[in-house]
Amino acid sequence: MSSRLEKTHARLKSMGYIYAKVEYFNPWSKTTLDFFGFGDTLAVKADRPGVFATNSCGNDISTHINKYLSGYTRPATEKRPEKVFGPNECLLPWLQAGNRFELWGWRLRKHKGTRPTWQLRRVEFLVFDGKVIAREMPNIEDLNDPQTMAV
Repeated sequence: MSSRLEKTHARLKSMGYIYAKVEYFNPWSKTTLDFFGFGDTLAVKADRPGVFATNSCGNDISTHINKYLSGYTRPATEKRPEKVFGPNECLLPWLQAGNRFELWGWRLRKHKGTRPTWQLRRVEFLVFDGKVIAREMPNIEDLNDPQTMAV
């Protein structure tokens, strides 16, 4: 498995979810577009209410969190001007409707004397006092998880 998205899909499958990739590449603008501006993958599981959306990234988790909660500025290029984006307006209604969203950050960890392994860092987004907040999730399952993927 090479991409972060493939790793996410493998993990979702091992957790018993049915999933679908919902991001797509727009060849005209040469950009990747996420579902509602935050989701790469949607997943459902019979024993869990709502729809579970994930976004897969690398070590840049804090950048993604700030992008969703505070907005960001897209730098200018030769072909397009700088543009300022506000916080993601779809995330609050998504969560209020009983759905879930997590940011999954994959990073390669090297351990002395062993093979490097891919480690998953999960951040869940919740509604608190009418606002969206992000909270780091403990990965207790990763401590002795045979699903942790060796390179």
